[in-house]
Amino acid sequence: MTEQMQRAIKFRRGLNAMLGASTIEGPAALLCMEAWDTWQPGKVYPAGTVLRYTFEAWGEQLVRTIRTVDTATHPDWTPEGAPSEYEAYHGNSKETARPYITLNNTAYRKGEWCTCGGYYWEFVSETPGLWSPEEYAAAWRKDG
Repeated sequence: MTEQMQRAIKFRRGLNAMLGASTIEGPAALLCMEAWDTWQPGKVYPAGTVLRYTFEAWGEQLVRTIRTVDTATHPDWTPEGAPSEYEAYHGNSKETARPYITLNNTAYRKGEWCTCGGYYWEFVSETPGLWSPEEYAAAWRKDG
């Protein structure tokens, strides 16, 4: 990691501390996943907090709290243990694509990307959907 990237991460974390939440819209958050705090038990995360979390099935992902999540009172309210409290970020390019994830029924929309089976996939259906490329390939365009 470059010194410039380390400074950017330190700056972003300082902003997070000052603002009280890690908020940013859309796939831009995926461009520098290292800048986001990792989910930890024993904390209170305000609604809109962006966090890194490593799922057993989907690997490291970015999630955002839908409402305030108190993991001090409810340590089992992880993104896996209480998926209704979080939503997943989906990429909007190959650069921001993450492994396919269905957290909290966060549907894929046209133009969003994922990785699955060693390939990049773009969601091309006009209708938002939860189908993986393996479940319903007609909703996806394989790239590479």
